[in-house]
Amino acid sequence: MTASDVSSLEFKTKKEGINLFKNRPMNFYDCINYAVHKFYKLFRNDIISLLKVYPTDHKTKEGNLFWTLPKRPPVPQELNVENPFHLSFVISAAALRATVFGINCPDVKTPLNRQ
Repeated sequence: MTASDVSSLEFKTKKEGINLFKNRPMNFYDCINYAVHKFYKLFRNDIISLLKVYPTDHKTKEGNLFWTLPKRPPVPQELNVENPFHLSFVISAAALRATVFGINCPDVKTPLNRQ
Protein backbone atom coordinates (compact mmCIF):
# COMPACT_ATOMS: atom_id res chain seq x y z
CA MET A 1 0.00 0.00 0.00
CA THR A 2 1.48 3.32 -1.05
CA ALA A 3 1.33 6.60 0.83
CA SER A 4 -1.25 7.93 -1.62
CA ASP A 5 -3.42 4.82 -1.04
CA VAL A 6 -3.27 5.40 2.71
CA SER A 7 -4.11 9.09 2.40
CA SER A 8 -6.97 8.24 0.01
CA LEU A 9 -8.29 5.65 2.46
CA GLU A 10 -8.01 8.12 5.35
CA PHE A 11 -9.90 10.74 3.33
CA LYS A 12 -12.63 8.25 2.45
CA THR A 13 -12.92 7.15 6.09
CA LYS A 14 -13.17 10.73 7.32
CA LYS A 15 -15.75 11.57 4.67
CA GLU A 16 -17.85 8.54 5.68
CA GLY A 17 -17.58 9.58 9.33
CA ILE A 18 -18.77 13.11 8.54
CA ASN A 19 -21.70 11.77 6.50
CA LEU A 20 -22.61 9.39 9.31
CA PHE A 21 -22.57 12.29 11.78
CA LYS A 22 -24.63 14.54 9.47
CA ASN A 23 -27.25 11.82 8.98
CA ARG A 24 -27.36 10.68 12.59
CA PRO A 25 -30.77 9.84 14.03
CA MET A 26 -32.23 12.13 16.68
CA ASN A 27 -34.73 9.66 18.14
CA PHE A 28 -35.88 6.05 17.85
CA TYR A 29 -38.41 7.00 15.16
CA ASP A 30 -35.48 8.09 12.94
CA CYS A 31 -33.90 4.67 13.55
CA ILE A 32 -37.12 2.91 12.50
CA ASN A 33 -37.28 5.09 9.38
CA TYR A 34 -33.66 4.17 8.55
CA ALA A 35 -34.41 0.45 9.05
CA VAL A 36 -37.47 0.58 6.78
CA HIS A 37 -35.43 2.29 4.04
CA LYS A 38 -32.66 -0.29 4.50
CA PHE A 39 -35.24 -3.10 4.18
CA TYR A 40 -36.52 -1.70 0.89
CA LYS A 41 -32.99 -1.16 -0.44
CA LEU A 42 -31.78 -4.65 0.37
CA PHE A 43 -34.89 -6.72 -0.23
CA ARG A 44 -36.74 -4.84 -2.98
CA ASN A 45 -34.79 -2.16 -4.85
CA ASP A 46 -31.48 -4.03 -5.21
CA ILE A 47 -33.33 -7.17 -6.31
CA ILE A 48 -35.39 -5.26 -8.87
CA SER A 49 -32.15 -3.79 -10.25
CA LEU A 50 -30.53 -7.22 -10.41
CA LEU A 51 -33.53 -8.68 -12.24
CA LYS A 52 -33.37 -5.86 -14.80
CA VAL A 53 -29.80 -6.88 -15.60
CA TYR A 54 -30.50 -10.62 -15.37
CA PRO A 55 -34.21 -11.23 -16.03
CA THR A 56 -35.61 -14.69 -15.32
CA ASP A 57 -35.35 -15.62 -19.01
CA HIS A 58 -31.75 -14.31 -19.40
CA LYS A 59 -29.39 -16.68 -21.18
CA THR A 60 -25.63 -17.06 -20.86
CA LYS A 61 -23.20 -16.83 -23.79
CA GLU A 62 -23.57 -20.59 -24.13
CA GLY A 63 -27.36 -20.28 -24.49
CA ASN A 64 -28.22 -21.74 -21.08
CA LEU A 65 -30.63 -20.05 -18.73
CA PHE A 66 -28.78 -17.85 -16.26
CA TRP A 67 -31.11 -18.68 -13.36
CA THR A 68 -30.62 -22.43 -13.10
CA LEU A 69 -29.79 -24.41 -9.99
CA PRO A 70 -27.95 -23.67 -7.80
CA LYS A 71 -28.80 -20.05 -8.73
CA ARG A 72 -32.40 -19.07 -8.18
CA PRO A 73 -33.88 -15.70 -9.03
CA PRO A 74 -34.57 -13.60 -5.96
CA VAL A 75 -38.07 -12.28 -5.33
CA PRO A 76 -38.45 -8.60 -4.43
CA GLN A 77 -40.25 -8.11 -1.12
CA GLU A 78 -42.70 -5.48 0.05
CA LEU A 79 -42.53 -4.77 3.75
CA ASN A 80 -45.24 -6.77 5.50
CA VAL A 81 -45.48 -6.13 9.23
CA GLU A 82 -47.45 -9.36 9.55
CA ASN A 83 -44.36 -11.28 8.40
CA PRO A 84 -42.26 -12.04 11.51
CA PHE A 85 -39.00 -12.00 9.51
CA HIS A 86 -39.71 -8.57 8.01
CA LEU A 87 -40.73 -7.12 11.36
CA SER A 88 -37.74 -8.67 13.15
CA PHE A 89 -35.36 -7.17 10.58
CA VAL A 90 -36.80 -3.67 11.00
CA ILE A 91 -36.87 -3.83 14.81
CA SER A 92 -33.37 -5.28 15.03
CA ALA A 93 -31.85 -2.83 12.54
CA ALA A 94 -33.50 0.11 14.30
CA ALA A 95 -32.31 -1.10 17.72
CA LEU A 96 -28.75 -1.53 16.43
CA ARG A 97 -28.73 1.97 14.95
CA ALA A 98 -30.16 3.43 18.16
CA THR A 99 -27.49 1.66 20.21
CA VAL A 100 -24.68 2.92 17.97
CA PHE A 101 -25.89 6.51 18.39
CA GLY A 102 -26.71 6.26 22.11
CA ILE A 103 -30.46 6.65 21.62
CA ASN A 104 -32.82 5.08 24.13
CA CYS A 105 -34.34 2.02 22.59
CA PRO A 106 -37.67 0.69 23.79
CA ASP A 107 -37.43 -2.80 25.25
CA VAL A 108 -39.14 -4.67 22.45
CA LYS A 109 -38.85 -8.27 21.44
CA THR A 110 -38.92 -9.32 17.84
CA PRO A 111 -41.57 -11.83 16.74
CA LEU A 112 -38.80 -14.39 16.28
CA ASN A 113 -37.54 -14.23 19.88
CA ARG A 114 -40.84 -14.07 21.76
CA GLN A 115 -41.09 -17.26 23.75
